[in-house]
Amino acid sequence: MIVCPSQKNRRARGGITLIEVVAGLALLGGLLTMMLVAAGKLERQQRVSESKLNAVAQLDRLVSGFFSNGFPNLPSSGQLDQENKRWVWRLQAVQSEVVPGCSVVRFSVIDLEGALPDGTPAEKTLATLEVVVSDSEFGRNFAMSGLP
Repeated sequence: MIVCPSQKNRRARGGITLIEVVAGLALLGGLLTMMLVAAGKLERQQRVSESKLNAVAQLDRLVSGFFSNGFPNLPSSGQLDQENKRWVWRLQAVQSEVVPGCSVVRFSVIDLEGALPDGTPAEKTLATLEVVVSDSEFGRNFAMSGLP
């Protein structure tokens, strides 16, 4: 059998074809894209988590101050801190249907994160704490604050 020299060299040579190189690059590009998207989502989740943890810490500080001072004539809302002027706290009275003779006071930390197209502020609740108080304590400590 006579073998053509070009066929003999083709079998003996190792290597990859152009199609294999292009397929490998496409696979590598897809993997890199997925990794970048995942990293972006992770960074956003981390930022949101840190924001919520900070809001919980601020709410804890606020409520601890109220409890230590005996709830002196609380306003229904206020600025949370001077660093982040977008964050406000609010108090809201909620009638308790579960415990008769008690009311629920909801403390909320809210992020005023911008404005809606109609100009009203867009609000995102970061943390909420509900405290059950007797109606007599509620009348003494919270009714004067003009809670809704």
